[in-house]
Amino acid sequence: MGIVVTGRLKQRVFDDDEGQRLAVVEFDAEEIAVSQTYETATVTAAYRPGKPVAGQARSRIRAT
Repeated sequence: MGIVVTGRLKQRVFDDDEGQRLAVVEFDAEEIAVSQTYETATVTAAYRPGKPVAGQARSRIRAT
């Protein structure tokens, strides 16, 4: 199963406590979906009681 992810790629450079320069690459995903190039998908709502948390998935994707 393939997936498609959209979002923003971030790169940070910083000095650690020992004075070494380090680089970090992060990806902030905005959407994740099943690639429908070779298969189909069914999206169903997921119930999550309580207050939603930022970045928490609100639905499930099931490849068929």
